[in-house]
Amino acid sequence: MKAVLNRMTRSFPVCALALVLLVAAGCHKPRQEKVFRTPRLAAIVMVDMLPSSFPDRYGANLGEGGFRRLIDRGAWMTNAHVGYGSSNTASGHATISTGRYPSDHGIVAYQWHKAGLSKPISATTDQSYSVLGYKDDKIGPGGAPSQVIGATLGGRLKQAHGADARVWSCSLKELSAVLLGGESADGAVWWEGIEGQFLSSNYYDDRLPAWVTQLNKDRVVDNRFGDSWERMLSLDAYRNCDADDVPYERGPQTLWLNNMPKTLGPSMPTPNRIYYRQLRTSPFGNELVFETAKRAIINESLGADDTPDLLMLSLSSTDYCGYLFGPDSHEMADMFYRTDRQLAAWFDFLDAQVGLENCLIAVVSDHGACPTPEYAQGLGKDAGRVDLNAIATSIEDALVTEFGSPGDDFYYLGFIDLPWIYINDHLMELKGHDIDRANEIVARTLKGFRGVEHAINCTLLAGKPDSELSEIERLVRRSYFPGRSGSVYLGLRSGWYPSNVTSGPLTANDYDTHIPMWLMGPGIKPMTYSNRVEMPDLTATLARFLKVAPDPDARGSVLDDIVE
Repeated sequence: MKAVLNRMTRSFPVCALALVLLVAAGCHKPRQEKVFRTPRLAAIVMVDMLPSSFPDRYGANLGEGGFRRLIDRGAWMTNAHVGYGSSNTASGHATISTGRYPSDHGIVAYQWHKAGLSKPISATTDQSYSVLGYKDDKIGPGGAPSQVIGATLGGRLKQAHGADARVWSCSLKELSAVLLGGESADGAVWWEGIEGQFLSSNYYDDRLPAWVTQLNKDRVVDNRFGDSWERMLSLDAYRNCDADDVPYERGPQTLWLNNMPKTLGPSMPTPNRIYYRQLRTSPFGNELVFETAKRAIINESLGADDTPDLLMLSLSSTDYCGYLFGPDSHEMADMFYRTDRQLAAWFDFLDAQVGLENCLIAVVSDHGACPTPEYAQGLGKDAGRVDLNAIATSIEDALVTEFGSPGDDFYYLGFIDLPWIYINDHLMELKGHDIDRANEIVARTLKGFRGVEHAINCTLLAGKPDSELSEIERLVRRSYFPGRSGSVYLGLRSGWYPSNVTSGPLTANDYDTHIPMWLMGPGIKPMTYSNRVEMPDLTATLARFLKVAPDPDARGSVLDDIVE
């Protein structure tokens, strides 16, 4: 019998193989297709300056409906990064909006410098347009995404689904609202802190939307006048913070002391620009953004039909607060706790108005922040302040030594706008000096300063293949856009920061580029995802759910692992 079986096997190898495959196929279930259910509304919340450490650092005191709901019911990308080396608000918002890096979309910062111009070039303020919404018919330049290179998610949504797909954005900052909304937005709304008006631009429409006009008439911005900003929780919830009322915080810049609690508009007869500046720096500034977003949903009928709509909002108060008080302050911890409760109310609103089963929700930050150097020093860490004036003087002296005097009232150094060093290339060309040589001198000079980790001549990166780049060079090249970035990248050492503000982002260090990121909604697996994710991956995934054609210039990949 054995011989017979052997002969049968030799005589019929194809049949035997077919039988094995058939049996194997019966033992395995067919691979299930991923479910990319198109939402009625994609609602993206960008939290401006939120360190990735906060969910763990303060997570024990979270409520159930905000960040905790995202953690339990959504996909939490614990290893998410911006993906480039110049972390800042403008680049972060443009990267989420486009799915590309600054080297592609061109928004290297909120402004950039050009030799011969008396003012920097704004990323969003465009003299070709006029602002809408000021009191007393004031006129000023309007916001527009004219500087963004390439299509945005909102623009591609319009291309895919036509005019019935609605795209709106809102923020306290013009910069954030304009960059999120993109070139085809139906509207972008922001806020100004002098008279407390909600504004837009005639880039979007000739008149301010009626509901925004009503928002201004309702003066919701004055509801917090005279209120006290107190700790929301017991003092024990702030035990992981720095001490309260430390001298290196900068509360006096808003006529506040550095301690909690704080009064909004103390000893003022009526709301004024001081109160509005305090308001935007407090957690209550975010309430204005959520109120604007709610009215946009109601009045623009967002999520009301099966054609997908897109609403993108940015919470700027965390950013304003972080620059003044630093990420280790009681103020920033309380901001996080209150943002948690505000998100819970926002999700409840979406559920009541649109239905969470019809919403795809993303919450992400544009950047983190450097730990406050003085606080880090107290913990025994290598940290400190970088003297930009001394750096500027040394750069100019080194260039003068190399090239001779630039002439009266002229300087070889154009600007320092970290992380970029701008050379006065116009002057260098007039005098026939070698600009590449100047860049090398600047880079060499920077490396002599304590607190400087990287000094990179960006013009040398352009022709190199990726395989020849170090990790920092790869991140810098993704940040560099010729004619907008400076020619030399200054990367600060971990724990070091300039002395002009308490803290903020600037670098390719992990605390700047590692960001919180969540995606929640139908078709998203509730899970903690530890693989590396970058900002463009989130945009690519949103586009896939929205049934938008792939962008050939996009840098991200769809996050299939988090999709059911």
